[in-house]
Amino acid sequence: MKNKNKEQSQVKRNFLIGLVICGLIIIGFIGGLFVASLNFSDEKTLKESLSDVDKIIEYNKNLSYTQQVFTNCSTRENESERLLCVNKWAIDNYNYIERDEAYSIDEMFEKGADCVSYSIYYATLAEIMGYEYLFVIMPNHVMAIVYFENGYCTLDGKFGECIYYEED
Repeated sequence: MKNKNKEQSQVKRNFLIGLVICGLIIIGFIGGLFVASLNFSDEKTLKESLSDVDKIIEYNKNLSYTQQVFTNCSTRENESERLLCVNKWAIDNYNYIERDEAYSIDEMFEKGADCVSYSIYYATLAEIMGYEYLFVIMPNHVMAIVYFENGYCTLDGKFGECIYYEED
């Protein structure tokens, strides 16, 4: 009985994650909700910008900026408080500027960043904190979704929002 309830709970969780992702993609297509005016050059697409993500994340992990944010945010009470702390720190400390390539955290601090660099920043901290993540790519925009056992957080260069699944 416990295994059946656990399987049903997992199916519900996966369905909700899929539903949220589909909804976000549809919102991005219909309204250009997040960043309607971004113009990436034809030479560098969002997917190309994310092609070096693993190298950038590994580089980011060793930076003092990363360790400072991790130290400050990892002690928060729960997942959403930790991840929203990361989100707030990024919004408060980085300038949102359109770029044609992804930047590491130190370059973001010096030069500003766009949605690709912010998303990689969130993925770096999520990985260090032990959470899994994925990128949602829309026309002219990308954001990170960080998920954990009982919910997920949508993290963007302009906002952060966390959702917990309802207990059965």
